[in-house]
Amino acid sequence: MPAGRYVRVAGAKDTVVVVSDPLGKAEAGPGRWLNKDFFKIDRIKTLAVGPEGGAPHWKIARSEEWGQWKFAAGGEILNPSAAVTAVNKLGQLSFNDVAVEPVVDAAGKPFVAVAETFDSLVYTVKFAKQAKGDDFLVTITVTGEPPKSRAPEKGEKPEQAAQREKDFAASLKRLEERIAVERALGKWTYVIAKDELEPLLRSHADMVMPKRGEKPPPQFPFGTR
Repeated sequence: MPAGRYVRVAGAKDTVVVVSDPLGKAEAGPGRWLNKDFFKIDRIKTLAVGPEGGAPHWKIARSEEWGQWKFAAGGEILNPSAAVTAVNKLGQLSFNDVAVEPVVDAAGKPFVAVAETFDSLVYTVKFAKQAKGDDFLVTITVTGEPPKSRAPEKGEKPEQAAQREKDFAASLKRLEERIAVERALGKWTYVIAKDELEPLLRSHADMVMPKRGEKPPPQFPFGTR
């Protein structure tokens, strides 16, 4: 069994070092070497999903951060489980690889998810099926700027205001740092598994609350009906 490896330093053809790690789990596939830090889309206020350039299949909204989700246009009763699952997925997205030369399935029209947040940011997630396989090619952009000041709360005391201003400044700094990273990540196209995107690929019918005694409709990703 090997106890180590000889490793040549890139760019220095005469330099070789010995490492104690036999590198038994090292893989040449670049997808395994990528930094998997990714977008974290949270504090969502509205979420709309539909075909690129067309009207959304569904749009949900809430008036406050911990409020109840509803269809933005009213009417039908929204399935709260489907809404929460879709929203939470945007805060937990992960990717398998970065596409160097992305080629989409010409027969599958791209779809777009647009999420507006309580931080005055807008995330646009565009996804289209790859030309081969079931994975999707995904691009994400973020626009907007978070508020630079907070609105004072009614009846707050001076010491409370001072602490809240301090907390707000710290939170704003973390958010601005995150946004800078996410905007840098936006220049790439990512390969994401279909199962990972499933909560966002539901049709309008899938988002409606089933009537009592009625089975929920079968869930079909966009473009498969």
